[in-house]
Amino acid sequence: QRLAAELDDHYLEVEGRLAEGQAFAMAGHPARVLPLLDPDVEYLRETVGADRRGMTTTRVLTSLSFSAVSRALMGDVDHARRQMVERTAIARAGGRPFDLVFGCWTMGAIEMHAGRPDVALGHFREGLEIAALHDLQYVGAWIRAHAGRVQADLGDPDGALVTLDQSEAAARPMENALIIGWANAHRARAHVALGDPASARPRARAALSFAQANDHPLLEATSMRWLAAATDDPAAADTLLRDAVDVCDRADLALACREMEHARATLVHGRSG
Repeated sequence: QRLAAELDDHYLEVEGRLAEGQAFAMAGHPARVLPLLDPDVEYLRETVGADRRGMTTTRVLTSLSFSAVSRALMGDVDHARRQMVERTAIARAGGRPFDLVFGCWTMGAIEMHAGRPDVALGHFREGLEIAALHDLQYVGAWIRAHAGRVQADLGDPDGALVTLDQSEAAARPMENALIIGWANAHRARAHVALGDPASARPRARAALSFAQANDHPLLEATSMRWLAAATDDPAAADTLLRDAVDVCDRADLALACREMEHARATLVHGRSG
């Protein structure tokens, strides 16, 4: 941002804020995203078609994706869905593969967090089809790390583990620790659904360790949830879920907070995967 100001380069300033907002979104800090992205969205709308060369994405679509998923995580799902209607129209008109694929992930993530795994899986599968057609391995691995979660939610934990295997296999050569972290958390969820807490615990702990070391509250709370579900001690499980609620509260993760509170309520009435 300092360099952009020194050069009096407004586009570079916008790019800097977009990159910072994207980083906070990927790190599970939605409240930090919107102040960075919202002020520039009108400028980016006006520059569609005039993006600088070498970019894999249309910049306004990157902004709309990360602001939409951030809004959803903070509880404003309707606003997020409205943003994605606009984003989808622009992406389809432009026809850039990465724009289309990342839009599918964004819509899938919004619906996953909103508790509609069937709708989410449809978006994820569409994105994977486009990613395979254009050899977009990174975004394919990213989508699979989340598609595995909704497969488990929909009662297919075996299929979830296959999907998460594919995600990890693609992420490891790229050394993408964030994808692997999410795959670990969602693998724990699948093992819980299979009634295999012994396999779930090390995956949840690995994801939790990564999340805490890298200040990722959404992954931290998710990992705590599945570690709690795989823990034999009800008191320890309750502590984990209370801590998960606190993590979500501090990060303005409203939807995740409701999920953790529901998991705590379920714990009172008996263990459930």
